[in-house]
Amino acid sequence: MQATKKQRDELLAEARQILDKAEAEKRDLTPGEENKFNSLMEKADMCNNYIRQSFDPRMTQGPFDDDNTLRRGGNNMQFGEPKDKFSFRRAIRALVTGDWRNAELEQRGMMAASDVAGGYLVSDSAAGELIGMLVPQLIFARIPGIRRYNPAGTGGLPLPKKTSRSTAYWLSESQEISASNPEFGQIRLSPHKLGALIPVSNELLADSSGAGEQVIRDDLTEALSLAADAGYLRGQGAASEPLGIRNWQGITEIASGGAVSTDKITDCLIAVQAENANPTCWIANPRTKGTLLKLKDGNGRPILISDLTGSPVDRLYGLPVLYSSIVPAGLGAGGDETELYCIDGAQIALAIWQEITLAASDSASFWDEAKGKAVSAFASDQTLIRAIIRTDVAVRQEKGICVLTGIVV
Repeated sequence: MQATKKQRDELLAEARQILDKAEAEKRDLTPGEENKFNSLMEKADMCNNYIRQSFDPRMTQGPFDDDNTLRRGGNNMQFGEPKDKFSFRRAIRALVTGDWRNAELEQRGMMAASDVAGGYLVSDSAAGELIGMLVPQLIFARIPGIRRYNPAGTGGLPLPKKTSRSTAYWLSESQEISASNPEFGQIRLSPHKLGALIPVSNELLADSSGAGEQVIRDDLTEALSLAADAGYLRGQGAASEPLGIRNWQGITEIASGGAVSTDKITDCLIAVQAENANPTCWIANPRTKGTLLKLKDGNGRPILISDLTGSPVDRLYGLPVLYSSIVPAGLGAGGDETELYCIDGAQIALAIWQEITLAASDSASFWDEAKGKAVSAFASDQTLIRAIIRTDVAVRQEKGICVLTGIVV
């Protein structure tokens, strides 16, 4: 078995060298190279079938007929090979070209030997459903009126900002007009890179019932989206992290004094409106809803009401409330405080230089925290799946945001 695995790895390495040479020279394979590549991949496939037969009997079925000729045709075939059979030929071609549309199966699998790392995807009878984790709701994508930018290139995005206006005067006949000038400043958004990396083993591939690849893609997208949302709200502006709107100097803060009241919520709303901003939403921790539901106006009516148009959105003083646990509920000395944000979405600038982008490599290395060392994906028969996003957030006018602090929940 070990000798066969070593032989397979040597065949794959030789096949990869052929593709790397053609790619470096920016050309297609010559007929001779194509024939040699196919021959190497056929031998590697046969070695791989033998290695994998202990995992899944389906993997013992090779792409060859009894006379050793390559099968072709049929609805279950793809490039002359069974669609439901792992193919290193497709995997390496996809890695080189970056096109995985015809090699989805080859991207699947985490570590079948470890349940928490993917083994629970393996089952005797697949139900076709994955029970997802309970995660915070994404909020910045849903803030009404938020300003979105998609800068080109890799540099920052400067946004001119007016800090004071000119003055107009009432005049008597022949009176001279005093000169005045508006003043300007600038805010700058810079790309902050957020990434996640998953090492994928082909050992799970045989038993994942086709769920592995989609689970990995969804998990990476979810992880980056949640981390970005948390950075937009409360990022510290250090260690490559953006400066979240909560930590932006100049936003208005009002202390609730513990038990939140209708008066304090009103003060927060008016603080934004008094600065000529137009509040578009509230942001709160889900646990705050219980407190808000108990509050009544002067006529005994609840100030938090459900949207009767069919959308499941609560409204506080007519503005939608966005709930997310990225708003902490463990603040304060007693660990029982949270915050409520009143926001004019138009005063938040969100820039995305690079949308969430997935890439794969079977030759890169990664740092294994558990082992305390670098691990080669090629040597460990794994594929690394990487997700990257480059983004930043800024506050256009600080007084367009008010935070009600110290709310005991």
